[in-house]
Amino acid sequence: MQDEECSKAGYTALATVMGPFHRMRMYKRFAALSAHNLLLQQAEVLDLESQLQAQVIADRKIGLPYERNARSMIESGRISDKSGHQWRLVLQIREKLSDYNAALLQQAEIAKLTQPREYDRRLLQDWLARKDGGDNFLLGAEDRPWLESESGDLVALSNKGHDSFTHWIGEKLVPLAADWKLIQQAC
Repeated sequence: MQDEECSKAGYTALATVMGPFHRMRMYKRFAALSAHNLLLQQAEVLDLESQLQAQVIADRKIGLPYERNARSMIESGRISDKSGHQWRLVLQIREKLSDYNAALLQQAEIAKLTQPREYDRRLLQDWLARKDGGDNFLLGAEDRPWLESESGDLVALSNKGHDSFTHWIGEKLVPLAADWKLIQQAC
């Protein structure tokens, strides 16, 4: 069954190649898009913070005791008039801040991921291009992660696997031996 899946180009075949080979599990980081998202979330929280600061001053001016009595502020949220606005802002900030912090921590974790080894990336690119591999099934935007110009935005879920000597043999000696064999066959 696995051989049938590998012989058909498509995402199932690509997943079959990536799945058992940890170093082949490479994906687009979306660094610029993620930074843009964080900046927008930050702007939302900053705007809400400004609104809250203005509301604190306005509530203080009319004598509402919220700075010294949190319970009265919380209870004011049950009232639909202006006296509960500060509490409703606090609840909005809590939600937006939670989303922002989660996204920030997620990006911190993603930033710890390393780029794939060039050899592994080229190996996967080769498989995607080969007729007996991916047969160039990715089209349009779906092909972008594997373009040379986009390679800096890829992350590898694992670069572990072999010691440096084994990597050297696999990346330098084996291809050299394969090239030597092709040269001998041509003569």
